[in-house]
Amino acid sequence: MLQRIWKPIGLILSAVSFIVSVKEFHHRSGRFFPGSVLLLAVSVGLLYTIPSKSIRLLATRFVAFVLDLSVLSLFTYAIGDLLFRYHVVTPSGVLSLVSMWAWFLVFVLFDWRFHGTPGKLLTGLRLKHREMGKLDFVRCLLRSLLILIVPITIAGRITGILTYSKTVSFVLWSVALTLLSFLPISMAMSGGQSVVDLLLKIYVLPKRSTSKTYPASLDRRKWLTLVFASLTFGIILAHTSFPGLGGRKIVFQQPSFPERQVIYSGEMETRTAAALRAHMLKDPISVDPAIEDFKVYSVLGQLPSDVEDQTPATHECMNAFKTKNQYQIIHAKIDRESSIVLKTILLQNLIDLSKLYSGRPGYLVFEVVNRQTFGAFDIEPSEDFIYCLTGTDKQPESTLVGGQASIAILYSLQMPSLLILADLERYAAIEKVPVWPP
Repeated sequence: MLQRIWKPIGLILSAVSFIVSVKEFHHRSGRFFPGSVLLLAVSVGLLYTIPSKSIRLLATRFVAFVLDLSVLSLFTYAIGDLLFRYHVVTPSGVLSLVSMWAWFLVFVLFDWRFHGTPGKLLTGLRLKHREMGKLDFVRCLLRSLLILIVPITIAGRITGILTYSKTVSFVLWSVALTLLSFLPISMAMSGGQSVVDLLLKIYVLPKRSTSKTYPASLDRRKWLTLVFASLTFGIILAHTSFPGLGGRKIVFQQPSFPERQVIYSGEMETRTAAALRAHMLKDPISVDPAIEDFKVYSVLGQLPSDVEDQTPATHECMNAFKTKNQYQIIHAKIDRESSIVLKTILLQNLIDLSKLYSGRPGYLVFEVVNRQTFGAFDIEPSEDFIYCLTGTDKQPESTLVGGQASIAILYSLQMPSLLILADLERYAAIEKVPVWPP
């Protein structure tokens, strides 16, 4: 009796809970909501049409690829940081080019000699030829070129096309992400093997498995589904990562999940940065040669770290911050080779700049970073110093109320493509490193 009474009540409560959850997710995800829903719908649709064996094999291959990138990145960082630290070599375009192609050579040699990259060997996968058994060097070289070099190069060149139209930029991003989605989705559609694997008659399988256990093929229906799914994924991913289309403007409002901050640097911030840098040059000891980049950002959202709210001044700053949740960051990128003394002078000069700000009370963040380039990725250690600005224009006061140190790993599609094509001058200009070692 109770079960019959509770059943309709439970259905109503479940429906109400679902609606409330969707509304809350919509509120918190903001512009990511449509793309997230579409991506979820396409993913669920594909999962119901793909055999479970293909899904498991695709997941294993994805884990293997992530392990490959992790192992190579850690090894490259360890060796590169050691060489940079002891001044054996210095960052340059040529060194990044060598690092990039060394990664590619590792993939080819491991596939040829050990039938799998380090990630594949750790996850129990092996490369097998459908007919010959053993793989020759040319086939492994061609496979790595078609799977790694060609898609990254084309996608990188597409995203590197300069345009002032948001619509054209969105189309370019969609095309690039469609190309990058094509091979992974083809693995799911064909039975765990990519189009390149099928073309070269190569199977990537668990160690003791055969092609009969994991049959792979692509018929006309699967090809059409593959093209449609890749295009759909490309457009959805571009939509979720692209801020606006056509003439739409970005409206700055208090950010919510998944964004903690909205960072903006426009004409006003550029003029402010130029004026502040000119002011710093008046110091008897010039730190300008050590500064590789100097910018001012306006930020809407949370502070980079917690602040100590213990004095009347910090109470005043916190109350002002709560009303608008806005502050500014003065970002200074310094040369890795800068001495400790020079870094100390730079920080003191940055602190002195706070006297020029009339927006009191409020917070001002000084961000000192230095970037180490390793070809396919960059490591950017940074230190944030949060100051509370109080007082008046004539008697300004600045108090250090918080700070943090962090490390960011930066990557893009454009940098690897420039290195693959040996466009070192453009790469050096973007990364602010010399083309050749000094």
